This record gives sequence, structure tokens and C-alpha cells, in this order.
Amino acid sequence: MKLGTMSWAAANVNADERRARSHLSRENDKADVENKKCYEAAVRAHHRGTVEDLAYAAETYNALLLHPRLQTNADNDNRARVSGISPGNKRLRLLCLHNLGKLEEQTGKLTEALEHYAEAADLDGSRTQTWHRMGVVAVRLNKYRVARFAFEQGTNVVWLLG
Repeated sequence: MKLGTMSWAAANVNADERRARSHLSRENDKADVENKKCYEAAVRAHHRGTVEDLAYAAETYNALLLHPRLQTNADNDNRARVSGISPGNKRLRLLCLHNLGKLEEQTGKLTEALEHYAEAADLDGSRTQTWHRMGVVAVRLNKYRVARFAFEQGTNVVWLLG
């Protein structure tokens, strides 16, 4: 009889764990939907282009990058390494980084723009737009080696895909 009791207790623990995971999954889904809505509002503000709208877009992109669902781990080289992040959240992080780079480029914050483009390229090296913008900003900063590397990486992507 004791064995049966232990099995029943183990079954209850497993059921409780399943309920907890299901609840967490629903909460994560809600957070992901809310993050997407915030991102879309930031993009609309970014496109309007007023000083207030650009400030709102930058604040929103930065807030999204800090959200736990969009976090990445960093290895010893401080390069972005995605661990435990869903493909949709990885894409959202990538888009926030790229758009934040564009926004900073528009407002003359070239060093910050270059840093965000570099992080976006580390996250997904197959986006030619990111490599191109990174190269353009590097030229404007007189960082010609970085520019050459970025343009070559973008060309390599086109060559590999084409």
C-alpha cells in the first residue's frame, strides 16, 4: 500500500508541475503579445519622426531590449549568444537593435548606432541591411577597417545566399 501512496503523491506533484508550467506558458504568451504591441507602437512613432516620437521610440526599444523574455547570455567575448530565447523573441530583439541603431544614426549618435548594429550582426549575421548600415556608420566615424569588414560580411551573405 505504501508504494501506491507514493505513486499517487508523485502523480499529484507531476500534475501540479504541469499546471504551473501551463500557467507560466500563458503568462509568457501574454508578455510576448504585449512586447510585440509595444514594438509596433515604437516603429510607428519612429516613422513619424518628431522629436517626441523619436524619444518615445528610443525609450521603447531600450525597454524591450531589457525585457527578460528578450534577454541573451553573453560568452567570454561579450558577443551575443542566444540561449533559451524563442525564435520570435530573437527576431524582436534583432529588430529592436537594428531600429535603435537607425534611430541613433538619424540623431547623430553614431558610436551608439555602431554598437547596436554590431550586436544585431552578432545575433543574426545573415541580415545584409545590418551589415550595410554598420559599414556606412563606420565610414562616418572614420573606422575604415570596421567599415571594410562590415561591407565584406554583407557581400559574403549575398554571395552565400545568391
